[in-house]
Amino acid sequence: MGIQQPEIAVLNEDDELYWAMIERVYIEWLRHVGPQLDLDVSAMALRLVLSNIIGDDFNCFAWANYGYDVEGAKRSRKNYLERLNCEIDLPELPDEIRDRLIQTRDKITELDWEVEGEFFKAREIFLETKKWVSNYIDVNPNLKSILSLRKDKLENVLNEHWLSFLNTEAS
Repeated sequence: MGIQQPEIAVLNEDDELYWAMIERVYIEWLRHVGPQLDLDVSAMALRLVLSNIIGDDFNCFAWANYGYDVEGAKRSRKNYLERLNCEIDLPELPDEIRDRLIQTRDKITELDWEVEGEFFKAREIFLETKKWVSNYIDVNPNLKSILSLRKDKLENVLNEHWLSFLNTEAS
């Protein structure tokens, strides 16, 4: 199935914010390509963001299980704030979750992550937010349903187009 790829700049993989910003690029790409494949773009974008909030975002903190270092904390702060901003900006995100993420962003922005104790305080704030969002999803059948969307043939096709987009941009 041929689709028209959007003209979106892809980040350089060497950029220290690549991991965080690729979510924003993917959502923009999905909004262009999804309708061509007759996909529920809103549900897919919301699924991505929810799964990142309760899953992948922890990668900004997990490395410190092996030892804290200031440079790692600086990179983590930049990446987590970028991820938070992308998640907050998603129009489909329920207001209650958005408000909680804004509160989280405000709290962790006040902390000096270059101080080990404050980095770990930021991680605790993140973990509290992750738990709160997970509980919020559990009591909201619509969100639970969206989060439980599984990969199927269409999503595999979507992934093929995403990889094609990345490879076209990289060359």
